[in-house]
Amino acid sequence: MNIYQIPFADFAPTGVQAVFWTYYRTLLAEAGGTLPKRTDFDPLKIAPVLHTMAVSEYVDEETQLVRLIGGGHDSLWPVNMAGENLLNHLDTDTATARRAAYKEIISRPCGCLIDDDAIDKNDRTINYSGLILPTLSAEGNPTIFIGCYDFETNDIEMQRSVEAGIRQRITKSITYIDLGLTT
Repeated sequence: MNIYQIPFADFAPTGVQAVFWTYYRTLLAEAGGTLPKRTDFDPLKIAPVLHTMAVSEYVDEETQLVRLIGGGHDSLWPVNMAGENLLNHLDTDTATARRAAYKEIISRPCGCLIDDDAIDKNDRTINYSGLILPTLSAEGNPTIFIGCYDFETNDIEMQRSVEAGIRQRITKSITYIDLGLTT
């Protein structure tokens, strides 16, 4: 797995993640150089990409609770993920990579772009990336993550893989994104 860093000004996502990133930058500006609160996030402002989004909460090193998940992303999982501990649905290596990424997001705080492959039981591969950005919990901690997922496949191939069942996820790279925070 490769790990990268990118400055705030140089990060330029495309597609659905560009829509989310543009909105998140607005939230950062409105928060005055600090992280936005989860309650500042208004899903209606990015309604066209909601099907690709998920909201999760870091509870502790072993628990990342999925709070909300869009149908486009949820279809890649064998169960409805809302209310589930994400780490219980990942293989050991992928869960370890996620734990490390979540710790980094919280400690800096920073954003994170994760590039993964999902491999189905027929050995078909779906490449996707997740742009994960932190918001503040009610307690003021950067533990509520909002993610936007971009799949590099067409709907037919995605459906075939979902029907076959995903057997493994492989994290290929993680890019940490400086959020340009002033405080």
